[in-house]
Amino acid sequence: MKLVTERREISSPLLRLLAPIGSIAVALFVAGFLLLASGAPSTASRRRWSRPPR
Repeated sequence: MKLVTERREISSPLLRLLAPIGSIAVALFVAGFLLLASGAPSTASRRRWSRPPR
């Protein structure tokens, strides 16, 4: 059996920068949508998240 390898195209620097930013934006959008769907007031939830644990 012979192993065949292919060369891949190198991704552009712009894509390397935008991929993590885009994934964070999508994650924040999904989190916001779930927060709206749950009916929780967003400002109170954010304040509770930012408070240090007791």
